[in-house]
Amino acid sequence: MDFVRQFAGELRRRSVDREKEGAATAAGVYSRVADELEQEFQQYLQEEITIEEAARESGYNRDVLRRMRKDGVWSGRRADLPTKPRKAVRQAAPESASARGKRRGLTLAQEITAREVGGVANKGGAR
Repeated sequence: MDFVRQFAGELRRRSVDREKEGAATAAGVYSRVADELEQEFQQYLQEEITIEEAARESGYNRDVLRRMRKDGVWSGRRADLPTKPRKAVRQAAPESASARGKRRGLTLAQEITAREVGGVANKGGAR
């Protein structure tokens, strides 16, 4: 809803700007579009939705949503639909020289030597 309010606010600012420029018709259009956008979005939020729609929008499976509806946790309206928390995507830490060496079958000393020389050492020291 925040995005819709922000966008409607931007449309109203544009309406004021057009009014100052003497473009009353354009100002009126911006203002009406902002009002209609907010009204339509409010209606959209107040709609009763199906379990299938709710599953797509919330991330919860249908059985969980049915139980939420039965237990009074969710009213069936889009505005009251809980959303399943998203798992945070963990960033992998940069691979250390030691880990790279182990992956390649090298000792830490061989990996460091390879980096200093600018090449990639093979197991056993051959390049």
